[in-house]
Amino acid sequence: MAAYKLNGRIGECIAYDDEELFRYTILLSDGSTKKVKPENVKFMAKYDAEMVTKYQLDSLIERGADKGALRERVDVVTRGNRIVPDVISVRVLEDYLKLDSEELREKLLESKRVSIASLVGSDVKVLNLSLPRSRLVMSNEGEKNKMKVMFRNFLDSGLKGVEDHYKKQVYFIIPFLINRDLGLPLIDRAVNCSYPLFSFLADATVLVLAEDENLESLKSSTQRVDVWMASNVFDRDLFVFKCGGKAANWTREFKKSEIRTGLPSRGRSCEDDKLIKEIEQSIAASPPSPSGGWRPCLLIN
Repeated sequence: MAAYKLNGRIGECIAYDDEELFRYTILLSDGSTKKVKPENVKFMAKYDAEMVTKYQLDSLIERGADKGALRERVDVVTRGNRIVPDVISVRVLEDYLKLDSEELREKLLESKRVSIASLVGSDVKVLNLSLPRSRLVMSNEGEKNKMKVMFRNFLDSGLKGVEDHYKKQVYFIIPFLINRDLGLPLIDRAVNCSYPLFSFLADATVLVLAEDENLESLKSSTQRVDVWMASNVFDRDLFVFKCGGKAANWTREFKKSEIRTGLPSRGRSCEDDKLIKEIEQSIAASPPSPSGGWRPCLLIN
């Protein structure tokens, strides 16, 4: 195409003119739009930009899908046109700790992150790492930096506990590394809308707390959502690590029967509980979804 500089760019299809020009209107990450001929675009993915509903979660549980192997869980999420998160292995995080430069650490995480779908068929464990944050997934740079301080604290003192507990390779879902930042509003929204399913994909959740916090009085509403999804919806194990405490603190494991936080039981309506409002607020902060909740991502070629 004449606009060769657009080759390889990924964008969102926001409209198609089927009456005069017969071109897609493509939204790019810089906010600009381009009209592109159908033969010059390649379909990449189609994501659901509407929130996961209580009915969908209940349906997964009734079918026993949350007890299936990773292959089956990933298949459920992808067939629903939901985002599957990137993950980082414990081995990569061990290498991360050996680096002195923040720039090198960032490059390592970016180069070694893999889609959870690539682990299908492997004998691994996936843990959802819950860090304090104001939004479920997307955060500004200032908040990301605060998260990384607690993230580093956990790696310094808690990573060995993970390895001692699981005698196999472990991968982490990390809030600031869920997916590559394409600068597209649909992706941001789709990630937040898919967020409840990350606990469905994970085998357990690791709750990282400040030293003055405890499970019964969480300050971060997003972490309360993490606890709720893991223990009350999908019946996952929960581990707690306190920053600034002894490394042994991480090994405290909480089974579902031990959770005493005033969180709703599975029988209560998700939509009626104040905890779920954090999900709604994250969605509200994202751009409005297109009609029907769908919008494809297209690669300009």
